[in-house]
Amino acid sequence: MYLQSVGSKLSEDLKRIKHDHFDAMELSDYVKLISISTEETFEGGALICHQGQKNRFIRLVIEGDLDVLRDGVHTYSLNEGNFASEAGLHAGLLLSGDVESSCTMIAKPMEPGKHMKRARVLRWDRSELIRLLNNENALRRALSAAMSWDIIRKLKGQRQYISDQKVDDPELW
Repeated sequence: MYLQSVGSKLSEDLKRIKHDHFDAMELSDYVKLISISTEETFEGGALICHQGQKNRFIRLVIEGDLDVLRDGVHTYSLNEGNFASEAGLHAGLLLSGDVESSCTMIAKPMEPGKHMKRARVLRWDRSELIRLLNNENALRRALSAAMSWDIIRKLKGQRQYISDQKVDDPELW
């Protein structure tokens, strides 16, 4: 009952994220998940993590866009509801602690003639999240489902990126 009450007091952004991306998750489980997260804000162009760097965080975009680069090549963008640095969590791989970043992530830079962009994300410490998931089976299953759908959205986004001819060299990409 307490978690339901807390859930009703979530910000409009977090309610929208729940509705749009975590619909299979019970509100009480969503509140547990959100309660161990930290919100971060990045100005456009800010480095979030660098390829090869040890990273102990899993992130979820709640506003704005993140550009993802692999070996310096822009491979896709993340936007609302996309996870970053989940490292196989969708498939049950429960890695705790630091994981080497396979890419560089930056908050999408400001476009000429437009207002300054910023990105807001929720950040979870990987070890703390894994502890929660090990104790909460229903939450783990619902989060896995949300992350699996997220991967599908990312793959569709990459396909769109190619069809829009935003890739100079598909072989290098």
